Amino acid sequence: MEAEQVRHILTTSNGRAFKLVIAGGKTYDVPHPDYVHIHPSQRYLTVFTSDKGWQYDVVDLEHVCSIEGLGYAEFAGSKV
Repeated sequence: MEAEQVRHILTTSNGRAFKLVIAGGKTYDVPHPDYVHIHPSQRYLTVFTSDKGWQYDVVDLEHVCSIEGLGYAEFAGSKV
């Protein structure tokens, strides 16, 4: 997935939760767009996995298969 696609979803999701689906079947339930940050290189995402902010995973954007909404309709060409 491209960084611009993710940025568009993050900025237009109105704070709604979503799920990142990664190659290999791993998923991240993201409670709010603020839990995901795009690295300045535009190649990686930092996904915060804890409310406290000290647990996170770094995900290569090439491994993001889709972004799915949690309880709302499809959005922006992805399953959001």
